[in-house]
Amino acid sequence: MSERLNEKKRSCVFIDLNILEYKRALDLQIQTLNAKIDKGLVEDQIFFVEHPSVFTLGKRGGKENLSVSKEFLTAKGIDVVQTDRGGNITYHGPGQAVMYPIVDLEKNKIGVKEFVHGLEEIMKQTAADFGIDANRDERNHGIWVKNSKIGSVVFQSRKGYPFMVLP
Repeated sequence: MSERLNEKKRSCVFIDLNILEYKRALDLQIQTLNAKIDKGLVEDQIFFVEHPSVFTLGKRGGKENLSVSKEFLTAKGIDVVQTDRGGNITYHGPGQAVMYPIVDLEKNKIGVKEFVHGLEEIMKQTAADFGIDANRDERNHGIWVKNSKIGSVVFQSRKGYPFMVLP
């Protein structure tokens, strides 16, 4: 019998949130993460979502890189949300696929580097399905087409659980 047949099956729930405001999606992630930590929620969860237009600001700031006025943002209904993730400024909007996995890497015996690489591979294969030749850049995480980044991976961990925020 092959070793692959003896592997323990992993359980994961995929949840389509459709279009949901960034703050509400973030709250849902935090609630789910806390349920995994405090109440022993067994199944890993992966949320799929699109956000209405929003700029998220990371720990390194970002507001200084916002090139439009507050009046413009208000007129267009675009939120600006400060977050505790790493990085600078990120735009999310309609038509942009976002995935938020909350996965117990230790239980699944997956290292952070391996997990991030796997997420990049998913993005690369998805791009290929649309005829886009995307690649990794070993100096910068994410997926790139020439010098343009088309997919990002942002990773946080709380109490040993990965808490993914993928812009």
